[in-house]
Amino acid sequence: MDDLSGETVANQAGELAGTNENRPDKQSGEELSACLKGTHWSRLPVEMQIEIVKQDCQKNLDNDDKLNLLCAYPNLLSAISESYPRENPNAANGGEDTKGDPPRICIEYSSEKKMFYDQMARRYGSRQPHRIFGLKHDEVMFVGLNPESKHTAILLGALESTSTTTRRLRFDANEPDFQLVLAFTKALKPSYLELNFGYNGKWYTLNEFVEAFPTLSELNELLVFCPVHADGDSLLSHLSKFPPYLWLDNTFLPAPLESFLHTGDAVKFLRTLVSTKFEEGSPAAVALKRIVNWRFNVKYETEIEEGETMRSYKFLSELVADIIPSDSEIMNLDSATGTVKRRIFEFRLAVGDKQHIIYVKEEVDHLYRYRAIQLANQTTDFCEVLVSPDSSIISYMVDPDEDD
Repeated sequence: MDDLSGETVANQAGELAGTNENRPDKQSGEELSACLKGTHWSRLPVEMQIEIVKQDCQKNLDNDDKLNLLCAYPNLLSAISESYPRENPNAANGGEDTKGDPPRICIEYSSEKKMFYDQMARRYGSRQPHRIFGLKHDEVMFVGLNPESKHTAILLGALESTSTTTRRLRFDANEPDFQLVLAFTKALKPSYLELNFGYNGKWYTLNEFVEAFPTLSELNELLVFCPVHADGDSLLSHLSKFPPYLWLDNTFLPAPLESFLHTGDAVKFLRTLVSTKFEEGSPAAVALKRIVNWRFNVKYETEIEEGETMRSYKFLSELVADIIPSDSEIMNLDSATGTVKRRIFEFRLAVGDKQHIIYVKEEVDHLYRYRAIQLANQTTDFCEVLVSPDSSIISYMVDPDEDD
């Protein structure tokens, strides 16, 4: 995530915010023109652009203009932050003349044009910009941020210096950049984090992912859709760091077929959970007891032995039948057409001197050759991953605070 000069986005943000070199009267109009090329702003002298932002009519600027002016002149942050009416700080013009204020913030960056775009305002048809800086948002989404661009560093610095936060943070990019995500996560302090990253020819291990996020346990919910895979050992070694809600899946990547877990690794993970005696109060025991829903996608084909796989599958409940309590019930919840197979079973773990029950739900789709498992402390917390009877559309994890 290094910049061309070797600096990280976080370091750049600290150096760019509020320095004398970024004063409008110390800069030429070249960078501003590059940011605003193709817009009505490029027709005006630089001095006039700056003055317009500082005048009363600044509330008529959209967020595209404000963000791109900020990139050219970081010292305009104060003027931009104050450019929203005080009677309704969430939306300019007091919310008047809008077709429904966008409930979320979505900022997209074009590396080709070197410009930011407020996608939510465009989608919802808002004629006035939704306030970005200095608020606690319900959701902030970034699309296409360039970790090597100073514009990204300026945006991060502006969010930090105005104490902007969000409950939910989403990232969407063509390739993973975990350091960039960590920098924005530290600044915005979300409890919900969703990562949608494309495949750039490289797979990342769970070890690499967890090491890049030392604050994972501070989240309440984490959804990861990117080229990350794990084995049974790494899953066990990091389970104490997982939040209560977790979804790790790479099914939708346009990449060589790979799953987050191979069947053999899933079996090893479940067997080790049952055979391990967890110390009461240990980080692992605490993490297990606070599970609401952990979800992983598992390779559809079943490994017969090392290096060989079946062309079909075997249920995990069949592969670990010997460690499922004999007095417990395996629930079959197959779809009406038989396309989607479901099994729910339980394990009894040793935590201190007591038993702790963990429930497992497995879903297999024959048509799309998809398999997923969920772990929960209550069966009521299971989600329906595969919609039956005839569809295999994957549903998103339910946000526990969605109705708040």
